[in-house]
Amino acid sequence: MSSQASYAKLHPGPGWPREQAASHQRARIHAAMIELVSERGYGAVTVRELVRMAGVSTGTFYEHFADKDACFLRTYGLIVRRSTKQVGAAQKGCHDWRERLRLALRAWAEG
Repeated sequence: MSSQASYAKLHPGPGWPREQAASHQRARIHAAMIELVSERGYGAVTVRELVRMAGVSTGTFYEHFADKDACFLRTYGLIVRRSTKQVGAAQKGCHDWRERLRLALRAWAEG
């Protein structure tokens, strides 16, 4: 996916609780951060590009994150937590340490 991509926005109107809309905005910002950093590296990413790609306003970005660093760190934390869950689930029920290691490494690499 290129940096020209845009993430689907929720349509305004009744039916979307505030927290659900905010969660959707954060998810789009995280997805944009992952994509932009993977394409160009952290240093080249700007808040302007993040909000454009995520389809949110600059004000909305700053409602969720103090700055680009805070956004990156929260995005990184989400990735680490998701990977940890995947690795744990992959080896669940396996008692042989060698097989557990193989399963864990495979889940980590695929994630």
